[in-house]
Amino acid sequence: MMWRHWREPSASRSKGRAANGARASLKDRWLAHVRLGTRRLSRLRASPHEIALGCAAGAFISITPLLGFQTLLAIALAGLLRASIPAAVLGTFVGNPLSWPFIWASTYAMGLQIVGFESVLDPSAFERDMLLVWGALL
Repeated sequence: MMWRHWREPSASRSKGRAANGARASLKDRWLAHVRLGTRRLSRLRASPHEIALGCAAGAFISITPLLGFQTLLAIALAGLLRASIPAAVLGTFVGNPLSWPFIWASTYAMGLQIVGFESVLDPSAFERDMLLVWGALL
């Protein structure tokens, strides 16, 4: 297993407590998780080629408009290529931030057309459509 050398955090920290017993702040807990993730990644047992291939697979999948399935697709592709799966998952976060608004807008527009709602850019139609969606969900 990849993570077999990972040690569990101490009992006081695992429950969101600081070393002195006081409740750790959200920032401290978040930073602890980031440090733990960084430590895990630095201890990966994979060749540089496998890690690079995993990152490339994740970056490739991240440009697809399949929001919500990108991580699963990156894991599948990394498995097929025998690449590093954690590196592929990290690679999905590389997607070009300049393209994200266009992907989200096109996904929204396509969803409205599939569901049968009207104009995407008309504010009054948008408000009416959102009320219809909200009513359908309740």
